[in-house]
Amino acid sequence: MAILVKPERKELSFVKKIHENVKTMAFQEHTDTYTEEQLDRLMYKMNQDDPHFFYRFVYCDGCQDFVSETSWKYDSKLDAYIWNVIVRSDLMKAGYGHESLRLMKKEAVKYEIPAFVCEIHDRNDIGEKFLIQEGFQCIHTENNHKRYRLVLGN
Repeated sequence: MAILVKPERKELSFVKKIHENVKTMAFQEHTDTYTEEQLDRLMYKMNQDDPHFFYRFVYCDGCQDFVSETSWKYDSKLDAYIWNVIVRSDLMKAGYGHESLRLMKKEAVKYEIPAFVCEIHDRNDIGEKFLIQEGFQCIHTENNHKRYRLVLGN
């Protein structure tokens, strides 16, 4: 069973672990590095309880470890909630992306969020397959990127 966890500051090392992993970040063709200052800002933002920004780790009881990070962020230009998930490379295709979305949809109901939008690179075949399986529909294509939308059943 997986649950959403609001991480403590010391647990944010998981952010570095997944974002600096070449295999995990292959979908975007580069890794990301985080400074301690950036992690402090993330922690501060998480603690504001702003419904326009929601960030959690997904913890697996069976694994006794974090398996993914997932978030939504409101984008005023798109007037949409951008949903993201990054699953550890060693656990990809094990269902944690689907589980992350299921848990986030449950949270979205509490905030009356009508839909999630997800943007991916057009060469991200695994991501695209996942989004289509989950009922996302392509709503925009431009410059090697695709935007998908999932209407939530609030």
